[in-house]
Amino acid sequence: MSELQLKEVREVVRKARASSAPGPSGTSYKVYCPKLLLRLWYILRVFWRRGRIPDQWRVAERRCFQTAVYLPGREHLDTSVQKGGISGMPGCLEHTGVVTQLIREARENKGNLSVLWLDLENAFGSIPHKLVQFTLTKHHVPSRCRDLIADYYSNFRMRVSSGAITSSWHKVEIGIITGCTISVTLFSLAMNMLTKSAEPECRGPRTNSGQRQPPIRAFMDDLTVMTESVPGCRWILKGLEELVEWARMRFKPAKSRSMVEGGGQVPV
Repeated sequence: MSELQLKEVREVVRKARASSAPGPSGTSYKVYCPKLLLRLWYILRVFWRRGRIPDQWRVAERRCFQTAVYLPGREHLDTSVQKGGISGMPGCLEHTGVVTQLIREARENKGNLSVLWLDLENAFGSIPHKLVQFTLTKHHVPSRCRDLIADYYSNFRMRVSSGAITSSWHKVEIGIITGCTISVTLFSLAMNMLTKSAEPECRGPRTNSGQRQPPIRAFMDDLTVMTESVPGCRWILKGLEELVEWARMRFKPAKSRSMVEGGGQVPV
């Protein structure tokens, strides 16, 4: 993989909102446009060559570097399955629209449709860092990016502020932080791998246009399973349970729901 380019850093800074800040110091992105951009790039190149992120940058301004690093991983996301965590895509609207359309078509055509809405318990806080590394290796993400991400997670720290009180820094050994630029994409990539692994258990439903839809759709940690039969949903659910247990995670039954559409009616 080629070295971090100036145009990549410039693109990240250009797309950032001028009012936002990349770190807890509150310093705006404006300072990098354009005078300090070249100096920032020099510093980031040193990190790239050494394959290590300094401790000072783990708790300060690091979003430009992380955003440039996570871009190769985003290319491996299957957007027909995973709709969450992808910038520039109206994922929530598209995810809900497709599910609603399939239910409406099944009801109008008096067809058969089985739907499961599954929720993972504390998904962001329980995903193992080893699963993230395994996902990156499975998708053949360049070793330079994998090493940088592994180094970043090896000393992942956070603290909590409430009013005038701020806690000390705590090392995070499991889970991700939603405010972290790179963690959301890595979580989506890991969930994409799990859902794709369970797809062969059963085929998804067809739309009125004859297009076969994937049996599993995900919006971050919320999974929607849709098949044309109840046994098909059971097979996929069994496969998902095995995969989630292998990943040391678990579903939350209290927040999961099911629906069966048969002959245009929803059985009570």
